[in-house]
Amino acid sequence: MSPSEYRLTVTAGDELAEISVIDGSLNPVTKGVGRLDQTLAGGLYKVLVRVGSHVDEQLVALDQDRDLSFAAPNIPSPIPLASSSRSHEYHSAAAVQAATNARDTFGNGASILIFAREWTADSSGSRNNPAAGLTFLDDDENFLASIEQRADFRINGDPSAGWRCDVAPGSYRLRLDLPDGTSSERTLYAAPQTQTQIFLLQRDYVLSDGTTPRRADFSGGTVAISTYFGFDPHNRRARLSELAKYALTQTRHILSDQLLKQLLDEKFDDPMLGLLGAHLVLRDHPQDTRLFQIVTDNLLRLLGPAHPDLQALWLRRDNRSGINDLQLRTPPMLRRSWDLATEESVRNPNIIPPGSPSNAVMLNVFPAAPWLIWRSDDRSREATSIEATESHLADLLNTLAHSDAARTAAMQGPIQRLNTSLRALPGRLKSFASGAPAPSSVMPPPVPTLSVDDKVEIARVLGVSGRVIDETLQRLFH
Repeated sequence: MSPSEYRLTVTAGDELAEISVIDGSLNPVTKGVGRLDQTLAGGLYKVLVRVGSHVDEQLVALDQDRDLSFAAPNIPSPIPLASSSRSHEYHSAAAVQAATNARDTFGNGASILIFAREWTADSSGSRNNPAAGLTFLDDDENFLASIEQRADFRINGDPSAGWRCDVAPGSYRLRLDLPDGTSSERTLYAAPQTQTQIFLLQRDYVLSDGTTPRRADFSGGTVAISTYFGFDPHNRRARLSELAKYALTQTRHILSDQLLKQLLDEKFDDPMLGLLGAHLVLRDHPQDTRLFQIVTDNLLRLLGPAHPDLQALWLRRDNRSGINDLQLRTPPMLRRSWDLATEESVRNPNIIPPGSPSNAVMLNVFPAAPWLIWRSDDRSREATSIEATESHLADLLNTLAHSDAARTAAMQGPIQRLNTSLRALPGRLKSFASGAPAPSSVMPPPVPTLSVDDKVEIARVLGVSGRVIDETLQRLFH
């Protein structure tokens, strides 16, 4: 060590914390996970310690050896972890018991745990059942159980409701009905010899009549997969899951390679970490096809070939052997899995088969992340969903037109044609909404020519298949 160099030691209270050191010119100098021990030139540095969305920072003048310590932040997780900032010890105990004791049986070979709870710092929350409005369905939407009625409802402090059922491996749905008649659904896939677990906190829903009922936070829930059919509130894998879930909702690469490796190493005990990690590899390291293949090969052994999220990931492999049927008949759990399937459907329309459960939810998908959630009330509203899809597609086409026109003058011919078509849309959409036919004297504008890349982008934004895009264009421009 030269006289102008000093040792910087940073200890984070959380072993999963990502540590970064930035110099006075805002250049990254070094980084680590959990603990960092580095010799640096003397000077002024900023030390950042990140756990998910939580960031602590401290300036340090390195004019001598320095030791910095950061306390472990509490993660506001819906999972009742011992280290969560939104949990009580009695919630953890209730979840442990709920994961162990089956209250209903619909088959053998797998199980599902649904654990909903209220949380306040002083245990003064609402005494309503946290599972109010929750029902359990099979993939064909056949009713199986009212979780509100069947769960172990505990009112000691902030209330909780835990419900485990044993099932045959396959796809199931969790449904939330609100007092105004609206409802939404999401997939819970039970892989062989595993327990799929979903944990839900509560939130207020603002309804059209001005009321604000408090119900399960459907889009904010977290899913884990237990290979030992149980729940451990001290399990570090649950913390990893929260970090991975947060990273997946971001558009930039925020998870360190070291933490991603830990995530992938833990997938054998919680395959949900493998699914999240595979998506992060695909997004943040698209060139590392070998790592992606290794991860997905391991997931195949853990989850089996019928898991819809794994089927969607398989579409991005160079070597697709191992899963013979890649048609996504049932909706996946993750929105990014759905995006992979809809993007692929631009090139292969049969990826999402007509008449399948996946195709049935197509027009009702919410723009939520990281989970796939769709509206499921009153199928007679399909016309409204079609109109909304047409309106969103028109907006996207207009954006593409302006973007392309600004990018290159060579595209002026097709862009002018596209803009001519778009100018005729407002009247056509208004006519569609009222049910009145368009005037026969008005010639339909020509259908714009979109590249495969354009359609892939539209599929990703709207969450619809290539077939729906083509059919919607035909309706709009004919």
